[in-house]
Amino acid sequence: MNEGTLIPNAKLFSTFSFDCIPTNGVGQTSCPAAPYAGCMTAPCSQPNSSGITQCSCPVFDGPYQVGQNNESCSLGDDLVWSAAYTPPATPTPTPGTPVTAPSPGACVPDAPGTYGCPLFVPGTTTLPPNSGVNCQTVCAEYTTCHDKNGIQTGLTCDATLCTDQCNDRDLLGKACGELAKCDVSEIIKAEEAAGCSCCASQLCGCPADAKTNTAIGTLVQDQRNVGVTPQCDINGTLCGTP
Repeated sequence: MNEGTLIPNAKLFSTFSFDCIPTNGVGQTSCPAAPYAGCMTAPCSQPNSSGITQCSCPVFDGPYQVGQNNESCSLGDDLVWSAAYTPPATPTPTPGTPVTAPSPGACVPDAPGTYGCPLFVPGTTTLPPNSGVNCQTVCAEYTTCHDKNGIQTGLTCDATLCTDQCNDRDLLGKACGELAKCDVSEIIKAEEAAGCSCCASQLCGCPADAKTNTAIGTLVQDQRNVGVTPQCDINGTLCGTP
């Protein structure tokens, strides 16, 4: 998708987003066989003057799930849900191989709400012994991931992503827009090892340069201006330069 080869000539795609989960929540309503639109990765047109884009979603006919609880499966007026079908999760283990269940209470770094890991707590959140995380590599990923203006995107994203709400999605685009082009594998490894969100730079002490600190300071204040509490005001990290 990032290389533009998934669907030739398509410039925009419909993708999954966590943006509104803190406001709207997430759930599941199972529906019987009927038409539904599979919009994940569907190609979309360039936005019009109002910022609205049209996506060409293929329509499937079968059982499906809607991503909210207690929804009506029938919308009427020839409308169908943008939904998905999850096959029954019954793994077939290889003979002699034990099946390991997910750890109780496990969290997902950078995911929203109750699904996500907590933010960094100074003096408390640390990398566990023998985590295998290379902090030099973590900081190198932050240093080499930057936008066209030379701002370290991983750090601006960390400052805003994990406190994001629906009313500051434009800020999140500015903060994290270039991250998909970067290698952040060691950053993710650090967050998974420590069980925290938007925290690898704090775990490894990765500094921001002057230009990035200014950008972080602006984003932090922009979040405050729309009523969002930034990470800076929660744990005193990633505050940038006012």
